[in-house]
Amino acid sequence: MCSSIVIGALQFTGFHLTERLLDRGEKVFGIDHFQGDGDDYIHEHKQDAFGRNANFISSAFHEELPSSFPGASAIYVCLYDFWKMPERDTEKIADAIAKILINLKNVQPLPTLTILIPLGQKEQSFAEHTELWSILKSFAHARFVYLPAIYGPWQPASFAFETGIQKKSKEEAIDAISSEYRNDAIYISDFIDALEKLKEHDGGNIVFESEAKQQWQACANLIFDTEILDRFPSEGECLQTANVLKVKNNVSPYEGINKQKEHWRKMLMLKQHQGRNS
Repeated sequence: MCSSIVIGALQFTGFHLTERLLDRGEKVFGIDHFQGDGDDYIHEHKQDAFGRNANFISSAFHEELPSSFPGASAIYVCLYDFWKMPERDTEKIADAIAKILINLKNVQPLPTLTILIPLGQKEQSFAEHTELWSILKSFAHARFVYLPAIYGPWQPASFAFETGIQKKSKEEAIDAISSEYRNDAIYISDFIDALEKLKEHDGGNIVFESEAKQQWQACANLIFDTEILDRFPSEGECLQTANVLKVKNNVSPYEGINKQKEHWRKMLMLKQHQGRNS
């Protein structure tokens, strides 16, 4: 028996969401893919963190899922975590998620469905993969939650703030910034806190927006020099038809970026330690 199903449980927002659900004593079924690259140690570290919790059950996209999920009341689809992967991978992941959701439609009563989607037209083009989108829309009372830049520990290396923290090349940083929504940024724990307010919404489009202004710019100023940032003016607003849920910024940009930097230092030490022992 599980109370929540998280698709993308070993990614960024999915990991933090799963961690919060487990901390609340919920039983979570996490579904994800397992990478076979140099970042294996990151996935292994996350799996170890969950593996000690008897309330967590995991499965890979390619594995056969149970025919039913008794007690499941919520499904979370973390599309936000997948959109910056190479195109061949996002297509494969979108197809896998579509098949999973078709299977989950057999769960009765039908759980509430929350889909986490990145803001920005280019980003939404991945999330609105034709077959997957039609299946998501077929769920009654599905919540489509559009997110600005979410930052904090475990942010992927392809996201803007992490490219700066990891001191990637100037070209990589510019590429990451150019493909990111730059009107707003929310620290990961503030985003997870705000998910609780979704109970007030039966469904439809919901945009998460910081109560404080200029959060993306404040974070970026702590990481990048003006030569890079001057290339990127503010973006126009989008999704005017959506409901806006104001997110309280309990963690300031200074605190949040420092926490993300400290996490990267710990991960770098872990990677170096594993390299010595391999």
